[in-house]
Amino acid sequence: MQGQLDIFTPAGKNKIDVYYPENSDGGGIIFGQEYVELIQQRYPNRIFQDCFEWCAGPGFIGFAILANDLCDHLHLMDFYEPVIDGIKHTLDINKCADRVSVYVNDDVALLPDTKFDLIVANPPHFPNIYKFKYKASLENRIIDKLQVLTNDEHTCRICVDDHWQAHRNFFKNIKSHLTEDGIILLQENMAGSSVTDFKDMIDAADLMISDCFPSPAHADIVSSIRIYYIEIQHKK
Repeated sequence: MQGQLDIFTPAGKNKIDVYYPENSDGGGIIFGQEYVELIQQRYPNRIFQDCFEWCAGPGFIGFAILANDLCDHLHLMDFYEPVIDGIKHTLDINKCADRVSVYVNDDVALLPDTKFDLIVANPPHFPNIYKFKYKASLENRIIDKLQVLTNDEHTCRICVDDHWQAHRNFFKNIKSHLTEDGIILLQENMAGSSVTDFKDMIDAADLMISDCFPSPAHADIVSSIRIYYIEIQHKK
């Protein structure tokens, strides 16, 4: 393993220490943690069999869901080798490799023939680096909040989805991996997008937007962090 790893421990019924390299937190430690409360409130008494975290990074969201016994098995996807090393260390230290699958790529089309009943993600929130830097410049506190502005490489990897290409690929290929009663709950940022940016992609995938709502706690932290959620399901 290369480099120093930091540790984050999500609040939960079970203690899971999440190990991660510097410059790999895109907000999962901050607003990503409200997923647990949202899932408990929106889907009470439901234990998901297979939870998939797309654009997982170190798995801050997924491991929080697992630590609270909201899923039986966790699936994580990311392409950045340093965070994959961190995930492997997390699995080793916490002895939970039997409950976690890891996919090392950034293409949903390459997933194995697996279905998920819960899909979560805090994907890159901006369609280009210029929009991100403009929004960030309006409120310098984003630097303290996300700690990702060390260089353009890390900023682009964490914050930028160029022309929404990753989102397009996700929506194009995810339907076959969603169980009939499955739920996709994506975390987006009003500073970088609105639901209309993704509506045509979702329609083209023959899926439907079942709800769209602002974050209960993080809709207006700063001008560059205004979180909202898109809930997506199979058409009924």
